[in-house]
Amino acid sequence: GLGGDVTINGGIRNTGVIGAQSKDAAATAVHLGSGANVGKILNLGRIEAITDGKTADAVATAIQIGAGSTLTTIENSNLISAKTGGEAGKAFAIVDASGLVTTVKNSGSISATGSTAAGGNVAIDLSAGTAAQTISQTLVASGVAAPTIVGDIKFGAGAGTLNIEDGSVKGNV
Repeated sequence: GLGGDVTINGGIRNTGVIGAQSKDAAATAVHLGSGANVGKILNLGRIEAITDGKTADAVATAIQIGAGSTLTTIENSNLISAKTGGEAGKAFAIVDASGLVTTVKNSGSISATGSTAAGGNVAIDLSAGTAAQTISQTLVASGVAAPTIVGDIKFGAGAGTLNIEDGSVKGNV
């Protein structure tokens, strides 16, 4: 583009598939760069990043919120996933480098899998934030698959709250 700021009124609503796949390189499905003002991501579909993981550059990131962008809320009712297939790769489902994400609501699946490196599978990284942050995994209806978070969860310097009403969380907090 021309380098100007971008505002998306009402945020981003995904009902389809957003994906990125790479061999021996980084794969990022959604990247909000500096100057992007989105407010909210509502994911009703699938956001996926996949790498083969054979090199240190093979980093799969489903959602990357860059420094200088504005996003406060992520709501997921389907799938946000990052997968790497080798020892050298890393997987990050949600990474907030802006420090502004304060709310993550999950009634689907958020996962980062495949890395054998310590700290290589991070489901939610809000470590750049300084305000209070809440991650909620909400109760779903009978007959609906229970929600899951697979991978580590990192909170920022402010108060961090993890509310699990349904499903499971597998990873370090």
